[in-house]
Amino acid sequence: MNSFDFILSLISPRRIAMLKYLYEERHPNDIAEKFAISRQAVDKHLANLYRAGLVEKRIKEGKRPMVCYTISDAGLRFAENIEDTVENYMLEIRKNIEERIKELDRELVYGNIGEREYRALRKKLEARYSWLKW
Repeated sequence: MNSFDFILSLISPRRIAMLKYLYEERHPNDIAEKFAISRQAVDKHLANLYRAGLVEKRIKEGKRPMVCYTISDAGLRFAENIEDTVENYMLEIRKNIEERIKELDRELVYGNIGEREYRALRKKLEARYSWLKW
């Protein structure tokens, strides 16, 4: 796996959510419970996040040593940058949609398209971006 693919694997929604959950130190069992996934799955996610330098681990001494994880400084910056990138992307998409709707409105007003075609194109546009909260 090249570096780009490795970084892309880190930006899954679950891993980003785990990073945010690790603003406080957590044991893998707590993470598994929070995200309703197996401990083995948590260990795999944490191993990748640790390998990337996005989380730190610490061994808590006690009757039985326990490994706990927390987000690293690099992880904080990574999570913030991902959120900024997504926000900027969504703003750009919204702007493009608004411009396209204005174009459709003009086409309708100038008689270049009929009402039925306008509604169909508008519906198609809204369906394509239904994932985007308007």
